[in-house]
Amino acid sequence: MDVAERIARAFPRAMTREAEAAAATVASMGATLSPDGFRVVAGAELVTIPERLYVEERNLLASGNGLVACLLTRHHDGFVRQRALERVLRLDTLWAVPFVVRLVGEYVVEIVEQIDDGFAELPLDHVSAFVVANPDFMRLTRARVTSYWSCYYRNTPHREYVGFRLMDRIEASAVG
Repeated sequence: MDVAERIARAFPRAMTREAEAAAATVASMGATLSPDGFRVVAGAELVTIPERLYVEERNLLASGNGLVACLLTRHHDGFVRQRALERVLRLDTLWAVPFVVRLVGEYVVEIVEQIDDGFAELPLDHVSAFVVANPDFMRLTRARVTSYWSCYYRNTPHREYVGFRLMDRIEASAVG
């Protein structure tokens, strides 16, 4: 499977035309992907999102394309992920949620803080639907938060660490 096809499979089939266009744009810039990815349900459909994207950012974010911004949250450079996240947090669509939640389980605390600060911008109905549809992914994300806290932030009390606080907010969206 080539890069463009793998990228297009990161979005539900209803987005095929837009996903193929975004994938073609990113692939035309010489993008490569890590061999791994993560599978989640988005809109009652299983998608596979690449773990890491390797491409020069150039003007990709300037395009204003929400799908490209989602893909750039998987970029190998944390600064690019953070800039892309600004755009993704404003998307009112279910297919953007897995890109945001995956970042919660990563090691860049500044990105986790950005998600926490922008959580109110996320459509809670989409977050709730994602949480309910992906219990294993949510457990894995919480385990990653715990692991990074244990490794890098153990001196911060558990109840004060932004990753735990954010996971609690995300999971509570499915209850409320």
